[in-house]
Amino acid sequence: MKIFLILTALLLTTHSFARACSDVSEFKTHTIGNPVLKVSPKYPDSLSSSMPSGCAIVEYRLIEKPSSNGKALIPADIVIIESSQNAFGLELQKAVEKWLFFTKTHPDYQSLVFIAKFDFVVE
Repeated sequence: MKIFLILTALLLTTHSFARACSDVSEFKTHTIGNPVLKVSPKYPDSLSSSMPSGCAIVEYRLIEKPSSNGKALIPADIVIIESSQNAFGLELQKAVEKWLFFTKTHPDYQSLVFIAKFDFVVE
């Protein structure tokens, strides 16, 4: 069994028994951020047999990473805005907490809110 985790800004087709998340383009006030260090979420063990696919969307702000001298940013105030199952949202939230960004790629980071969407698929 292969597990694929897909970071996407597009709505992917899901199985009919899994509720699909919104297309992130519906969140017009948000910007998708691209981390330089991205940890992928784990597929929830509790869902592998009952729900082979699903999705989650989180929203977050970026703050300066302590002791980085203003060169690195980390996600803060991470909120699950949509999830086909709670477990998908919680796993994505845990992964996003570990992401790292550079300030030079997000010069206006203090005024932006970012979103990330993951589609969880088991094949």
